[in-house]
Amino acid sequence: MSSDCAPRGPDEHPLLPRAIHLAAHAVAASACGLPYPPLSLSASGCPLTREASVGRGPARNPLETEVIVALAGAEAEAIATGATVPCCADVAQWITDGDGAEAEPFIEWLRLKTARTVEHPLRQRLIAAIAQALVSRGALGEPEVRAIALDETGRYMRGQ
Repeated sequence: MSSDCAPRGPDEHPLLPRAIHLAAHAVAASACGLPYPPLSLSASGCPLTREASVGRGPARNPLETEVIVALAGAEAEAIATGATVPCCADVAQWITDGDGAEAEPFIEWLRLKTARTVEHPLRQRLIAAIAQALVSRGALGEPEVRAIALDETGRYMRGQ
């Protein structure tokens, strides 16, 4: 599958897959009605929201929001690199008391919703633009992420 955020070759920055992963979390959070989180390549872990949300866009409720945002980083990184990327959060733990088999069908359904969210052409462009800026700067605050997303959305809407 072709992707706007796919690495372009051996000259790509080695942190680009991580930047794509983090950018996808931010773009999915926005798609679900949450603010963009600050992003940093030097921080460990992923910028999961842990905020209450009524659910918007692909998510119908706060639980779906959390799962979609959690899965988005791994989904975008897998699209970009072609490799299976382990999810950065054990989302099955959020749903059951450790019984992953019980949650598996629900998680798979949300993984498919996440894939559709991340694969959208506009969101691919947002992920790519935010990831490139993150590689260039090392960290982005919420206002910077929002400005990049607004600028790229404008280009997309103008057909550029």
